[in-house]
Amino acid sequence: MDNIVSLVISLPKWSYGPMDPITVYIKVAPNPDWPAKARKVTVKSITLAIEEEITYNPEGDEPTKKVNRLQKHVQSVGMKLPEEGYVTNMGVIFPHKDLRDSNGIVRRGQPAFPNYEVTSFTTTSTLYKIEFFLSIKASMTSARDITLRQPIVICPLDHQACKEEMEAIEQAAKDASSVDQTNPMLPAGNIVLASDDNALAALGLCLVGGQKKPLIE
Repeated sequence: MDNIVSLVISLPKWSYGPMDPITVYIKVAPNPDWPAKARKVTVKSITLAIEEEITYNPEGDEPTKKVNRLQKHVQSVGMKLPEEGYVTNMGVIFPHKDLRDSNGIVRRGQPAFPNYEVTSFTTTSTLYKIEFFLSIKASMTSARDITLRQPIVICPLDHQACKEEMEAIEQAAKDASSVDQTNPMLPAGNIVLASDDNALAALGLCLVGGQKKPLIE
């Protein structure tokens, strides 16, 4: 907050993944205690950026930080600050790492170092810590520029991958609910012999006119 104006932001959610849109509600408001000075303020531009901050040796005596700017969007405003304040919505897309080059070709990876489409994500360990921030900067005349950094959580999986993982977790939870907690042993194996009646049903098949067909229950 400047002594003449204030910068207020609002996020609908805090966690994002690759290719997720990030929309921010932004308001630059005049200080009601300084109306005369606030009327002289001009909002030049607002910058929205995604920053990756890596802290090496975070638990050590001399941690070091490195900040990488992953995405940036600048909105030119160029208008006097209204009495009710300047309000806007800005958005960026969280980038997805693509292994293809400018010609759309994926380089052949070395056997010891295969290529994986994995972007960095929010994590903390003894050797390093990775954090992500939304940086919002309001550039003005007749008032100091204001910058806010809002922490966000980044997941390495996109929306579809998260959905598939959740389905697998739900199925595993259903399977686990049938296990006796006092005696958590695996159920006895069910052996189906080829000579058993409806043995093909165990494979999802049935005989129709002497031919094996998918079984539809």
